Amino acid sequence: MSPEVSVKYKAYRDTTMIVELRCSSKIENFTPEVLLESQAHNILNGEGELYINFEPTIDKGFVFITFLKNENVELMMSNALVSSILTVEKRGRQLPPEGYGVEEFDFWTPRRRPEYKNIALKFHRKLSSFSAENLKTTLFRPSVSANCWIADISDKNPWVELKWTEATKINRVRLFFDVDYDHPMESAHREQPESIIPFCIRKFRIKDQQGNLLCDVNNNYQAVYDLLFDTAKYISSLRIELEKPADNVPVALFGIVCM
Repeated sequence: MSPEVSVKYKAYRDTTMIVELRCSSKIENFTPEVLLESQAHNILNGEGELYINFEPTIDKGFVFITFLKNENVELMMSNALVSSILTVEKRGRQLPPEGYGVEEFDFWTPRRRPEYKNIALKFHRKLSSFSAENLKTTLFRPSVSANCWIADISDKNPWVELKWTEATKINRVRLFFDVDYDHPMESAHREQPESIIPFCIRKFRIKDQQGNLLCDVNNNYQAVYDLLFDTAKYISSLRIELEKPADNVPVALFGIVCM
């Protein structure tokens, strides 16, 4: 399904904004070299909201809503940080020597935080890409799809529950969090802009079918959390309660594995 979106803008004169829907030539790539649709929108001087509805359907792979540069228009930006949604800019091109065996492509990269912001897009239909069904996958980072469950950004304490038809012997519960797979980590030669990765869930609890508290974590900083029982437990349901890490960051979880 193609996204139906809108974005607020400020125009300094009557002008035309070109908006494109793009994808990659290879499903596993992250470069918008394939043009699916281009739209020209006439907008008036002043502030307004631009509604965009594309026709092509995209099943897998990353899709790019591309706003071509227009010196007469500013788009509203957002401080919200959402797993698997990224605002990027074209910053050069890889030009390997002939016969080197490496592809030629443009570099589309995000700005480094704290300067990084997302375009303030409003989605007018629910995005199935972030449903709880993603917790069943065994790939715990973005790839050809988001691969993560994302709660509503207004939900401060979302929860997810696993149920079995009968009690199952479990030795370990493993949770996979987002430690910012979309932004490269700063090297040791650059100053870190943050002491905490903003996407990572720091506070959560796990309860069994009787409401017994199996763990209560208040300072998580790891991508993978392991809850290892001293002796195996027979469990018919698990409830995982998570706390929103920041006002501008919704809860995201890449996977739950019980062994």
